[in-house]
Amino acid sequence: MLAFEQARASEAAILSDLAFASKSYWPYSSDQLQRWASDLRVTSTGIERWPTMTARLDGALAGFYQLRRQADGAVRLEHFWLLPAFIGKGWGRSMLNDAVERARALRASRLYIESDPHAEAFYVACGAVRVGEIPAPIEGAEARTLPILTISLKPARRPARPMHDWL
Repeated sequence: MLAFEQARASEAAILSDLAFASKSYWPYSSDQLQRWASDLRVTSTGIERWPTMTARLDGALAGFYQLRRQADGAVRLEHFWLLPAFIGKGWGRSMLNDAVERARALRASRLYIESDPHAEAFYVACGAVRVGEIPAPIEGAEARTLPILTISLKPARRPARPMHDWL
């Protein structure tokens, strides 16, 4: 079972390396990965400012995520990374469930996810809904887009109960 704890500012470099390793799981060239290095960087300031949760399995770091509140009441899943050895084993779903509950505790209306195209199926399988896309061309894939997904965080409404039981 994964254990979640708030990341420490001193872990910024380790989390950045983890993000890079996780992104490397997908079939991108090393040149493209280097172009994304700054986007994958986690800062100590970001860790101190935003909920940044590490996921550990038997004490070993397996992944992390970071949430950022948006002006419209949503919470953005800013970082969501799992070491390649843990991908496809159900740990990502546990991490996302934890992120959803923490976003709900922040009283967010929805969780906003700007997904890598390769990860979209994972988020959809976890209940996210695609609401759009943004252009994200890379060398050799000029038509590439990033799916925009959301997960509603509003409490489920209970069905109305009939006033009389005799029907």
